[in-house]
Amino acid sequence: MLATMRLLHPRGPEDRALGIDGEGHRQVVCLSGASPSALRDFSYSGGLYTMLGARFGQPKRWALLCACVRCWRIPHSTSEPSFMPSDAMINEWKALAARISIFPVAPWSPAPSVLDLYRAVWETDPDNFYKQANPLMPSVAQAKIGNLMANCTTHQSRIDFNFLPIPTMDLSFASIGDTAQLREELLRIISAIRKGAVSEPVSRVAIFLHFVALVSSLAEANRLLLQGMPHTYRMGISDEEDFVFQINRPRVIGEIANTRMNFITKWSADRFQLLNIAVPIGSPIPGQLGQPPVSLQPKEYLAASVTFDNNNIGGQEPLSSGVQAALLAEGLTRTEQQMLRDCGMNIAGF
Repeated sequence: MLATMRLLHPRGPEDRALGIDGEGHRQVVCLSGASPSALRDFSYSGGLYTMLGARFGQPKRWALLCACVRCWRIPHSTSEPSFMPSDAMINEWKALAARISIFPVAPWSPAPSVLDLYRAVWETDPDNFYKQANPLMPSVAQAKIGNLMANCTTHQSRIDFNFLPIPTMDLSFASIGDTAQLREELLRIISAIRKGAVSEPVSRVAIFLHFVALVSSLAEANRLLLQGMPHTYRMGISDEEDFVFQINRPRVIGEIANTRMNFITKWSADRFQLLNIAVPIGSPIPGQLGQPPVSLQPKEYLAASVTFDNNNIGGQEPLSSGVQAALLAEGLTRTEQQMLRDCGMNIAGF
């Protein structure tokens, strides 16, 4: 048996889970200190679990029920990464994740059917579907689409369409290689929303994209990030740690019902550590009853990271399907413009 947990943590106080994959387990992971309501997205696909955007207040406490565990963490560390990327990898921007989110005017009761929603977008059944008995937990439909892992989750408070890399079983840094397909799938969701895939009242929509470039040093990460900023925001830094810079440039979109949109961009230097923890089948959970893991083989990556998070200011009046789609298309278009014009990120497919 093999299970994998990926944790992405941009050096803040919380952990964010990106993906869990295991064979035959529907309860592969239990995170200490995390209540069910803390989870945003959860999905299961033929032995593949995925969580995106889950937040936990105690990032160093977790327990895993599985035979072998792999996780990405970003501990506070002053040392350079143990893995040095090749020259071909340096300064090469890659997509790490993307998400389209839809928020209700008021909590839906019950939540929209995730199976119907998945079928409305992709016109087929998902590889795996899991409806939560607990209404406070999200229901999930998931499938491998080309070179992407697609997850559709519905909850009383939100709908999410997540795209992640296909998980790997080694310690290589996984990213979304086919960014043209990623853009195509985002447009597919926007088109389905325009056609009324979400019939429940909606007040706010958001589109999020995350790009990273592996580097060999903090100085290289900072230099690359500064190169990707508009000149107005550039500052004098070299090898400082924990660099994070975020701005919001809101605008009123007159042609879309005078809707005010947030256009949030964040530049940061992030550490990613991959861990392999081998646990014999039938052993207690690691960290409990004094049972240590069999092996621990970490590998660390350092990356420059840029995220784009575009969303509208919600109100009490529901948005029409056409307005929802127009706002998402506007968010995607502005991201593409900023990637090339302001950040110098010439991403194939965008």
